[in-house]
Amino acid sequence: AANKLRPDWTLAMTGLGSLLMKEGKYGEADELLSRSVESDPGNFPGFAALAELRLRTNAPAASLRDLLTKLTAATEKANPTASI
Repeated sequence: AANKLRPDWTLAMTGLGSLLMKEGKYGEADELLSRSVESDPGNFPGFAALAELRLRTNAPAASLRDLLTKLTAATEKANPTASI
């Protein structure tokens, strides 16, 4: 529903992708989650869900390395300013 009103809404893509993953619809989930992080490289929940999906489906190591590289780049761009 939400993704039909705003097909570019990455939060909705991530939520639907996560739900599809839990239902075992891995192909559909991968498509949505991949699109969500490509559309919004700062979509950390999307990266987390996609990483979980790739681990569940025993994705090749190269795929996981690529995902880690993209997540690292997104984290560096976000430049979080946490202090202790």
